[in-house]
Amino acid sequence: MDRLNLTNLTIVTIDGEDAKDLDDAISLEKLHDGFRLGVHIADVAHYVTENSPLDERAKELGTSTYLTNEVIPMLDEKHSNDLCSLKPGIDKLTLSCIMEVDNKGEVTNYDIIHTIINSKKKMTYEAVDLVLKGEKVYGYKNYTELLFTMKELAAILGKRRYVRGALDFAIPEAKIIMKRGKPVDIEVKNKTVATNIIEEFMLLANEVVAEHFFWLELPFVYRNHSKPKAEKLKSLNEFIKPLGYSVRGKHGKSYQVFLDKIKDKNEENLIKPILLRTMSRAEYSEKALGHFGLAAKYYTHFTSPIRRYPDLLIHRIIKEYLAGTLIESRVEHYNNILPELTLNCSVLERKAEELERADLKEKKAVYMQDFIGNRFIGTISFAFGKKGLFVQLDNTVEGFVPINKFPGEYIYIRESYLYINKTTKQTLSLGDRVVIEVLKIFDDKIDFRLIKKVEGASRKVKKSKNVKRYQNNIRKQKSHP
Repeated sequence: MDRLNLTNLTIVTIDGEDAKDLDDAISLEKLHDGFRLGVHIADVAHYVTENSPLDERAKELGTSTYLTNEVIPMLDEKHSNDLCSLKPGIDKLTLSCIMEVDNKGEVTNYDIIHTIINSKKKMTYEAVDLVLKGEKVYGYKNYTELLFTMKELAAILGKRRYVRGALDFAIPEAKIIMKRGKPVDIEVKNKTVATNIIEEFMLLANEVVAEHFFWLELPFVYRNHSKPKAEKLKSLNEFIKPLGYSVRGKHGKSYQVFLDKIKDKNEENLIKPILLRTMSRAEYSEKALGHFGLAAKYYTHFTSPIRRYPDLLIHRIIKEYLAGTLIESRVEHYNNILPELTLNCSVLERKAEELERADLKEKKAVYMQDFIGNRFIGTISFAFGKKGLFVQLDNTVEGFVPINKFPGEYIYIRESYLYINKTTKQTLSLGDRVVIEVLKIFDDKIDFRLIKKVEGASRKVKKSKNVKRYQNNIRKQKSHP
């Protein structure tokens, strides 16, 4: 099989500091009228053949699962971290999507081909961010111009996606720091310029590959995301109304306007997870139904075959197409197996996500054991009716405050997700900053005691007629005992 030799091209990987399964590498050249972007993906299908024992294991897992101090890899360690991983200084087999992109972010030409690359450097998000801030980082001097060109193109691509209605649901992520098997710290990681660069380049490659194979009318695996359902939108509006917000209509632009309004507000990181839960789940399918969140008509997962089985599946199809071996019997074969396989991959993905969330929640609870009796400032993240409310600390740990652990007697106003102190008439609502005390921890559940509201630290909430009516009733009761 002929491969385009790109080993002399400046190609790099950008990943987290502790990443070992390097799926993707990037090359970028500035042209007189735009850019030539290469997204080079590990050719896992070259090593993991259909129906082999390794393929059966991958099919059974569906995805790699990343726990706090353990990775359950879809492939074995030899393939994940060595044979397939795009480690620097070693010739590696890849499938590449090489795109010419104009200065408006439009793809004017592209090739999807077999390649061989030799990554010149394993970069980290942390170091790249420092370079792009103008700081000197050892070993990055020769790559400064390349990184700034990457930043320029990523910004163009991001603007293009925004204009067409793509949504940004990025929220801070917690990373548990472990020492001798015990969580000792929680780092909060936000989206950065470096992570955005890789995200934009991967998104573009995924779209180009998906559309290419859609028009070929060949069997393929797509990543679909449908519009939010009407009842979900209604629930969201009921939740955000007390905060003075609303989402009008189901078009992506409506959600964009809303996301822009909450940007950098106290409640932004509280609302976004709720907003995500109102969205339909993204799923794999043999049919191209579009991706609402990305505002993409065609979308797939092409860029992570080391850790996602759907990517490995489509790599096989691409390779057979490029080799001219995707004959009628093979087309029929894929048409027969893809409906069930895509459904299984969606189910297995959800199971992996649930396992990762449960592990993270458990580790947070273990970490907070050392802080029972300590006080912290947090943000009210959810009203749980007459039972109490949830508070999220700045380190992303969330705990429950039973209503009998409030400082005084409070009444809950259901229509407004609001609590009112019967004596002082002080209100507690979503987005309010409060001081809490860590009360107790049982398994992965954390209870707080609410000490006081931090006045002036939260946005002003529009009071509904129900709240005003209740407060007026309190005044009347006091004047007419």
